[in-house]
Amino acid sequence: MLDNSLWRQYHSTKSIHDTLVTIYGCEDFDITSDEKALYASIKRRLTKKELRAFIMKEATVSDSVICNTLHVNEDELELMLRKAYRKIRQDGMRNEASLNN
Repeated sequence: MLDNSLWRQYHSTKSIHDTLVTIYGCEDFDITSDEKALYASIKRRLTKKELRAFIMKEATVSDSVICNTLHVNEDELELMLRKAYRKIRQDGMRNEASLNN
């Protein structure tokens, strides 16, 4: 399913579903468990750099490693992550991830 995805490069056990439940602060059953659909939704909303930064940050990779990988400085990384989390928290993304849409 997501075997060759960027998500699986950094997360061997943590799922996108669990990550979104934590970000949204909602019940586990409110978010769809279709990992492929969730990944596609996130990928569609974020730029390539934002996606990589978000995935690496959720995998608890250090900021310095993320900065070196993406060739950005600390301030640019902070801004990029802020934008990524804001986009993920928007109603459109939340509605796509929700089972009640």
